[in-house]
Amino acid sequence: MTVRNEPQGEATLAERVRRYWDARAQSFGELRLEELEGAHAALWLEQIARGLDLSGPLDVFDAGTGAGFFPVLLGRLGHRVTGVDISEQMIEKAAQVTARFGVEADLFVGDAAATGLADEAFDLVVTRNLTWTLEDPLGAYAEWFRILRPGGVLLNFDADYGAVQFLELTQSLSEKNVQNAHKGLSVESLSECDAIKASLQISRHRRPEWDCWALPQVGFESVSADKGLSDRVYPKADSVWNPVRMFAIRAVKPV
Repeated sequence: MTVRNEPQGEATLAERVRRYWDARAQSFGELRLEELEGAHAALWLEQIARGLDLSGPLDVFDAGTGAGFFPVLLGRLGHRVTGVDISEQMIEKAAQVTARFGVEADLFVGDAAATGLADEAFDLVVTRNLTWTLEDPLGAYAEWFRILRPGGVLLNFDADYGAVQFLELTQSLSEKNVQNAHKGLSVESLSECDAIKASLQISRHRRPEWDCWALPQVGFESVSADKGLSDRVYPKADSVWNPVRMFAIRAVKPV
């Protein structure tokens, strides 16, 4: 396991995002472990395989790796995974999770939208629940285009989180005693997340329509959006169920 910590200058909003995910690292890591050790892991792998050929070893960049879900999922198939996250606590959790599964990955604290990595170094960029947190998602798309090899694929699994209020939604589900991944989060945590979302320009766009417009602007082609992701990876409400419907975006860097 390689863990690299790189200094970075963060804006005020970025610092709030970092602190928020630092605080959630422990409980978030427990959710990802539950997914990796249960039926959801195979369901997620099926979604990735819908977008590309996983038969040969790939160089994979996981943008916003969190607790190391994709490094484990893809690393144990023999793919070489590099993961970055703004949260040091998340990277520490990812190191623990990958070690638990005996997976090697290159993990570092840094900016997923300004990686400092070499041009055309990866066959696949994969990201889950990240772009909704970014101050400059268009810049992130341009960065991921840069580090992809010609013919490389971007898979972005996200949701239109800007269209919902987490506190209101979670309290409503709690009143109905519905299991979900946000159950147990404090009012303070949910309120801070809603406040951060309100400060982000991407929350004012409807998605994935905005993404389908933005990706060709930085050079991607064959852009498609699949709004049925949640139906396949979360067929029922359980302790890891995401109550906000997710989508899958696939885009290709031209050869």
